[in-house]
Amino acid sequence: MPSCTGNVADADEDRCEGNLTQGPRDFFIYKYPIHEWFPDVFWTTNSSTEPGGHRIIGDEDFKEWQGRFVGLFRSPKARVASAYNHFVLGTNETLPPVLRHSNHSVRMQYLKKYAAVARGTMTKMLSGIYDMNPIQCEFHFDESIARDPYCSGLCKKCLNQDPSAKSLKVALARLQKFAFVGLTEYFDLSVCLFHAMFGGECRPVEFANMRPSHYLDDFPDFLKAHDIDDPYDGELFKAASKIFWSNVAHYNVTTESCSRMCPNRYANFTI
Repeated sequence: MPSCTGNVADADEDRCEGNLTQGPRDFFIYKYPIHEWFPDVFWTTNSSTEPGGHRIIGDEDFKEWQGRFVGLFRSPKARVASAYNHFVLGTNETLPPVLRHSNHSVRMQYLKKYAAVARGTMTKMLSGIYDMNPIQCEFHFDESIARDPYCSGLCKKCLNQDPSAKSLKVALARLQKFAFVGLTEYFDLSVCLFHAMFGGECRPVEFANMRPSHYLDDFPDFLKAHDIDDPYDGELFKAASKIFWSNVAHYNVTTESCSRMCPNRYANFTI
């Protein structure tokens, strides 16, 4: 969904109102109220009427919506590095005090702790068998740095809820019931595959980067060099990749077919 701080149309009707912050409520839902435009179309919960929010998939939700979930998956190293960069570091102006004047080694020290707290987040969210919203561990990690990431309540709870073989098995089984699986690393190709599978007009706006990142350090390289991996989300990503490439082959999606289906000079359909 378009972001108020991102690349949205310049038309007056698409301008955000309110505090102009990133998020669907300030843009999409304000313009197209869910109950009026999309009744029974999007998955919502009693606690949140926003579609596409960060929340676990509970058993009842899965039973009702299986076969209609759409997901784009990202390699765990890249996802954790991006989350750390965005939620913890942000910009030099918004850095937590303990990191504001820190050097490379200090930032990497906290990246290791962040990776431990974030371990298995995708598996936890998809399995839905945890008593908390695991993504909150990533959102609020910066609030814990000044105290002690390993001793503060939220982070300690995340570390004590390491995914189990059972949760991974449930997550992998649920993944097979997704209507569509894409890969962030192949975002443009994923957009093309979606249209190849479900039809619809392919528009240039679908390829816009609505929230570009500007990394302050070489986080993905550091995680790779120090062999910091996520055995749970790693397996989930492998399964998602297998589904994705299988569908690319099944629907005969190629660089040439995508260029015809989605004529956008900024898109990259290299396979």
